[in-house]
Amino acid sequence: MPKSMTGYGSGEAKSGEERLLVEVNSLNNRYLETQIKLPRTLSGLENDLRELVRQKISRGKITLNVAWDKSEDIYPSLELNEPVADTYYRLLTSIKKRYNLPGEIQPSHFAGLPDIMRPTTPEVAPRKTWRLLRSASLKALEALERMRKKEGENLSRDLRGMEKKISRILTEIKGYAKANVDAYMTRLKNRIRDLLGEGPLSEERLAQEAAIFAERSDITEEVTRLRSHCQQFRQTLRSQAPVGKRLIFLLQEMLKEINTVGSKASHLEISRRVIAIKEELEKMREQVQNIE
Repeated sequence: MPKSMTGYGSGEAKSGEERLLVEVNSLNNRYLETQIKLPRTLSGLENDLRELVRQKISRGKITLNVAWDKSEDIYPSLELNEPVADTYYRLLTSIKKRYNLPGEIQPSHFAGLPDIMRPTTPEVAPRKTWRLLRSASLKALEALERMRKKEGENLSRDLRGMEKKISRILTEIKGYAKANVDAYMTRLKNRIRDLLGEGPLSEERLAQEAAIFAERSDITEEVTRLRSHCQQFRQTLRSQAPVGKRLIFLLQEMLKEINTVGSKASHLEISRRVIAIKEELEKMREQVQNIE
């Protein structure tokens, strides 16, 4: 059963006073694109999370957010990052001198500058937290997967209904196929008579020419191919593998065939039904964009 590319899932894991919350959002995308937002201390685990997402999802724009609550202070004490502070001091002194600014350089001028402080204790080893992060991430991805499957079921049901409608209209078009050829031949004869006026007209030659052009108005092959595409579409919707790209391809082929039918149509009822099928194909195209 196809899956939607849109959805949301969250997962949580705890150990003592440590708690990790993972939230995952998924949107439509041509390929798999993953954006991960981690606390700075856990940035070393980003590649592991990307691989985890890749194992579970094949297509879509994925945003994974991690919130980390820890009772003890990650940085229990801080100290001045002297090399960075020295660089900032030189820059501030240069600016003051260059622009002849009054006053002295104050400690407040350093407040808020990036990396001006650093922890006096080593950073928490991220690998110790990977077990919890993996557990919370799997829960979030599984919840996302359930939502994508549920939405995929709804999309499949809608698409099956649209495909059935197209198949029904194709049966009606097939019923007008002979009438379409007859209408074309009638138009051709009238056109030739108009051109020749009252002059002599060889019925045998006219019949030959009409047969040639009437063959060009035969829509049997296009209708047959359209039915085949509809059947493949139904079969594809039953697949468990990602099928979004294949469904898009089939819709493109169906549109080509119905456009050819429309260009050959000389019967008003066929033209009306061609328009109806195009409307359904457009609806299907919009829905298929959401399928993985």
